[in-house]
Amino acid sequence: MRLLLLHPPLLSPVVWRRLAPLLAESGHSVSAPDLRPTVAADWWRPVRDAAISAAPDAQAVLAHSGAGVLVPPVLDALPGAKAVVLVDAVLPASRGTTTVTPAMREAVRGLAVDGGLPPWTSWWPPELLAELVPDPGDRAALVAGAPQLPEALYDVAVPAPDGWEPPVRGYLQLSPAYDDAAVQARDRGWDTASLPGRHLDLLSNPAPIARAILAMLADRH
Repeated sequence: MRLLLLHPPLLSPVVWRRLAPLLAESGHSVSAPDLRPTVAADWWRPVRDAAISAAPDAQAVLAHSGAGVLVPPVLDALPGAKAVVLVDAVLPASRGTTTVTPAMREAVRGLAVDGGLPPWTSWWPPELLAELVPDPGDRAALVAGAPQLPEALYDVAVPAPDGWEPPVRGYLQLSPAYDDAAVQARDRGWDTASLPGRHLDLLSNPAPIARAILAMLADRH
């Protein structure tokens, strides 16, 4: 299959740097485009277009963290895509639009300075970031690639077209922060699995994540 990997708007393709080769080793063709140059206040349209341009023949879309909200408009524009796997990601609305929760919006408001957000990697104490990404090289790359984004990004409702959910739908939970999303995915009939750990285990423990993703994609028939 041709896989399109979407990185979170607040981070970079570095999140996939350990996992993408494992997926490719299984025989899949993998695209993990850098979407940072296209993220702006009216953000989802240019990001969608850049993602589709990178892999117009994608058959499956994988998304991590905040990239989950992008999946419906991306899938809607990829007629050949019949599968999605969300990895510790925001679960988009089944229809209508996906918006941030009031609690998240308030938290972001508290972080903003003059309408802009500091890089996500600076939101956490250094020791906590080191726990999330123990490898110094991976951690340095993650920090170097984290963009500064407009606060207004969190005011944009991202569309979820009717019928966007494809035949193969997998949700892989890594951290407790996504308990609710995993429960909702299961209630909506998604194939769900849990690998208890940390949100950025894509970097620090990619092998079991790759196996879980491949198992979900193998159910596509």
